[in-house]
Amino acid sequence: GGSIIGGRHQRELVRFVRDYRTLLNAIPSAFFSVSGSAASRLETERAKARQFVAVFLDETGWHPAVTETIGGAMAYTKYNPFLRWFIKRAAKAAGGPTDTSRDHEATDWSQVERFVETFVKTVPVSSETPTLMSV
Repeated sequence: GGSIIGGRHQRELVRFVRDYRTLLNAIPSAFFSVSGSAASRLETERAKARQFVAVFLDETGWHPAVTETIGGAMAYTKYNPFLRWFIKRAAKAAGGPTDTSRDHEATDWSQVERFVETFVKTVPVSSETPTLMSV
């Protein structure tokens, strides 16, 4: 999984998936993307979060069995001044929290649990499932 900052997933995550996409595509895999947009009350913002995932998967060539967009935390107190301003601006546009004097948790933990349960159902119970050593 990875988070979205400024409309994109981190370069390190993109690089990792590109480097290991053959392996990731050969084994059961899932991907979750964390963003403020995913937690928005506005459907247009949630659609943006899904589009960020679609672009990421297209750019990397990865085809996980399950994907999910999940709202995350806004750790305003841990951000540098520029990032705090940027995140506050994005949160305001998305109808999210803008009080920068504290951190905000927007994760729907039951959604995370459903994501894991859905992914587990895709994993075959077989000794023939590829592993890191067999791919």
